[in-house]
Amino acid sequence: MRNRLAVGFLLVAALGACIFSKRPQKVVAIKMPAGSVVLADLAQTPGERSRGLSGRRRLPEDSGMLFIFDTQDDWSMWMKDMRFAIDIVYLGSDKRVSSVKTAVPAPEQTPGGTIVTVSGQGRYVLELPVGAAVRHGLKVGSQLVF
Repeated sequence: MRNRLAVGFLLVAALGACIFSKRPQKVVAIKMPAGSVVLADLAQTPGERSRGLSGRRRLPEDSGMLFIFDTQDDWSMWMKDMRFAIDIVYLGSDKRVSSVKTAVPAPEQTPGGTIVTVSGQGRYVLELPVGAAVRHGLKVGSQLVF
């Protein structure tokens, strides 16, 4: 009885954490060109894309956030309430890298600049911890698998 009660409590707590969490509920494994894997939170809806990485204290190594858009276009990434620098990787519909921007500073480090624009088209935008693009060997033309 005691074990069932404990398990039930944990399930309710986990469900509540999922429902009230500001983080996306879906995660995708992305295979990098050299074979390493990054686990990325998905940002698919307008609300998830708008929230992005806002308010987080850091982005753990081998993690990221994958923004998915309905169309391939030039996308500007709004770095609202960002607290740390990141790498931004744009991917075309074929999941090939079309543009890489490394060490994009948090807005506090860029007076008046809360919008980052990276040249190149993308249907997907992958935000990674600073230095991850180089560490994973990402460059224009690299193929990612997810």
